[in-house]
Amino acid sequence: MAIARLLLGLWLILLVGQTRGVWWSRSSCSPVNCVWSGWRGWGACNHPCGNAGIQSRSRSIYSGTSCGGSCPGSYTQERACNRFCYNSGTQRSGHCDCPDEYWDTCCDKDCVRINNCEQLICTSGTNQYCKRCEHDHGGEMKAYRLVHKDGYNNRVCESECS
Repeated sequence: MAIARLLLGLWLILLVGQTRGVWWSRSSCSPVNCVWSGWRGWGACNHPCGNAGIQSRSRSIYSGTSCGGSCPGSYTQERACNRFCYNSGTQRSGHCDCPDEYWDTCCDKDCVRINNCEQLICTSGTNQYCKRCEHDHGGEMKAYRLVHKDGYNNRVCESECS
């Protein structure tokens, strides 16, 4: 009988030990971080020119976290785009300030010529004027006439000058 008790005791110790091992392995786990998908393509730029263009791309989580894992990284990326002006324009937020004789958002269009104009200035597609006209002597003799357009006083060169 003593041997039977001893064997029973040993069997119980082994059984409890195995049960604890199984219970312990089931209740603890190693952290698993998420897995990101690949990046999608870059989207369109939000400005055609100037100094504020941004484009972005995104990705998603392919598989989530478990056991307290983390998900380092971000869903989106951004980068600068279309940071330029044509014809030596000056970059502004989402557009360009154009030099003489050019106009439009990115300074890529020529101003329409005005007869007898030495230095043509454009402030928009329809608001252009002569900064200096041929034979512009000042005083009473002027080679231009004032035109009021879009709230601006513009000098438009006359075709005949005295």
